[in-house]
Amino acid sequence: MKLSVEVVLNAKTEKIETIDRNKIKVWVNVRPIENEANLRLITMLSEYYKLVKSDVKISHGLKSRNKIVEIAG
Repeated sequence: MKLSVEVVLNAKTEKIETIDRNKIKVWVNVRPIENEANLRLITMLSEYYKLVKSDVKISHGLKSRNKIVEIAG
């Protein structure tokens, strides 16, 4: 499954909001320094979908707030 993900960085609280079937918005409480935000995004999505981290992959947008994430399983 491919998801379009909008990431809000340095948020006070972390949460995931489903916009529609293939689009979500994720608030992370880290800054985009040394890939920390991407790693936190993968952790949050794997917990949300109850998967292992290796099943969640950012396919496009590593340096952007708008990403395409592939979820296996």
